[in-house]
Amino acid sequence: MLRLFGLAVLSAVLLYLLREAGGRLLPLGAVAAGIALLLFGVSRYGEIVSLLSSLGAGSEVAASALSLSLRAVGLASVTEVTAGLCRDLGEGGLATRVEWCGRAEILFVSLPTLSSLLSLAAEYLA
Repeated sequence: MLRLFGLAVLSAVLLYLLREAGGRLLPLGAVAAGIALLLFGVSRYGEIVSLLSSLGAGSEVAASALSLSLRAVGLASVTEVTAGLCRDLGEGGLATRVEWCGRAEILFVSLPTLSSLLSLAAEYLA
């Protein structure tokens, strides 16, 4: 975590220097810093996914729930990064639309699981 914080502080200082130097390259610097931080953060996701996969290997229901959770977290992360990038480039309206699309996609991905849960509940009630 300290390396991540160090990278973020270094990026902030460099962006401040770019802003003071005229600011023409500021959006490009912000995108580069964002990509560097994103790549650093994504490198940690592999460890988490392998640990969670080993936990979900016990049953089909747990594996299905785990798969849905990982997809939802992945979609939310990509949506947040994309919306943040749009905001950094001054496109707040586009960022809002990206967030709405991300929410809709998460809902779409969760519909099969929700449908199977509802049919399971209907079987228990019948």
